[in-house]
Amino acid sequence: MILKDSLYRIKNVDTTAMTCVIGLIADSVIYKAHFPGHPVTPGVCIVAVASELLADMLACDVELVSVSNAKFLAVIDPCSCGDVTYSFRKVSEDPDSGAVKVSVDVSGSGVLYSRLSLVYRKS
Repeated sequence: MILKDSLYRIKNVDTTAMTCVIGLIADSVIYKAHFPGHPVTPGVCIVAVASELLADMLACDVELVSVSNAKFLAVIDPCSCGDVTYSFRKVSEDPDSGAVKVSVDVSGSGVLYSRLSLVYRKS
């Protein structure tokens, strides 16, 4: 399932700094189910958005192989958080295995919402 344009819209991409700013769509069907009246961005969606943004920035398809670490430090409420920035702090490719290791910070309005360490395979 692609979340772009159903859960979020891209506002800005900086491929040099490896950052993406997105705006969440508060009336998304996902928020109506999670949770009615008190929307919260599900952790799986936070990871899926990182995957979609990485694929766009690398201009290739990627497949999530593993989540080395996922810390969800604050709730992302689409009604109050404003823009959300995905900062890909470290992107490295293992030439032998082809694995792409990524460290991502998800933040907005001075709050660090999540810190992720993910491993992908280019497909």
